[in-house]
Amino acid sequence: MAKKGTPIGVTKKRGWAGHTIPQAAARLQMGESQIRRAVDRGEVKVVEFAGLKRITDAEIARIAEMLGIEIADGTNEGQAA
Repeated sequence: MAKKGTPIGVTKKRGWAGHTIPQAAARLQMGESQIRRAVDRGEVKVVEFAGLKRITDAEIARIAEMLGIEIADGTNEGQAA
């Protein structure tokens, strides 16, 4: 039997909601203000979560493809070259 308030066949997901604007800017190797202006103009889609704007991996990939840039994954941060 489903929990009260949960539609049958729907599972509530909890967890990661996307990247903050500073995180997205770092992955795209762009300035935060550039991303914020694009969000304000509606050029970058955001998800509102708990009053915060988040940018999904899919949206970051779309932006990178549109601009012809590679996405920085951040896995090498703090490692010596």
